Amino acid sequence: MTGTVSDGSGHGWPLYAQIRVPGTPVAAYTSPVTGAYRITLPTGPSGTSYRLDVSAQYPGYRASATTVHLGTAGAQRNIGLKVDPLSCTAPGYRPAYHGYREDFNSGTRPAGWTVINAPGTLPREGWVFDNPHHLRNYTGGSGGFAVADALNTVGTLSTVLTTPVINMSGDTAPVLRFKQDASLNDVDENFTTIDVSTDGGHTWSQVAINYLSVPGPDTVLVPLPQAAGQSRVQVRFRLNDELSSWELDDVFLGDLGCQPAAGGLVVGQVRDHNTG
Repeated sequence: MTGTVSDGSGHGWPLYAQIRVPGTPVAAYTSPVTGAYRITLPTGPSGTSYRLDVSAQYPGYRASATTVHLGTAGAQRNIGLKVDPLSCTAPGYRPAYHGYREDFNSGTRPAGWTVINAPGTLPREGWVFDNPHHLRNYTGGSGGFAVADALNTVGTLSTVLTTPVINMSGDTAPVLRFKQDASLNDVDENFTTIDVSTDGGHTWSQVAINYLSVPGPDTVLVPLPQAAGQSRVQVRFRLNDELSSWELDDVFLGDLGCQPAAGGLVVGQVRDHNTG
């Protein structure tokens, strides 16, 4: 069986990849220069079908499982591997964002955002945007940020920050992406949650929950497949905690793509200087 393994997301260049055949000890690697492979497998008089598990030896590509029928005269199968659009770490690719962004740099509550605090919560204890306690931005972002700071609160703080209604009717693979620093008190009743609504806030479903501290800088990526093609999407961030704080920055809602960047791969050999 012969063929090539190449990039299947735009560049089309040959890939250095591993090929395994489940149920057999056969494993091979492609040529890093040409992407070509050759493997030998037994076959019956009418041929035999095999599955090829192919994984790139570069980061950022999704593995592939392909079934090939191998006849007595052999077979050829060329395989294209796709990049992972969510991580977008494959060489030669860069993220492409299409959607809504908020960086909280105005120092005031952004238009369309809402804050709902539990009864008894002081206004400066819930989600705020002017950094009243002069905290550093630990999220990995720069400038302003949203923060719910319960470090000086007596009792549990429950505060909810909700985005505006976002039209995602044209999005096919929507995500929520944001930067954070979460310092949570180590008690089971304390947590942060993220919920999504596709009907303008009438009903909600939970997409993430965390009971542990997540020190910044930390970037979170949450796929939102339920929001694809929806025109009234909202996301809310809830802190239910005491003696804790949660910083948010650079919130993005929309399609996250992975586009080819200009350039090419360099392939060569590294040899021992003394022996060659």
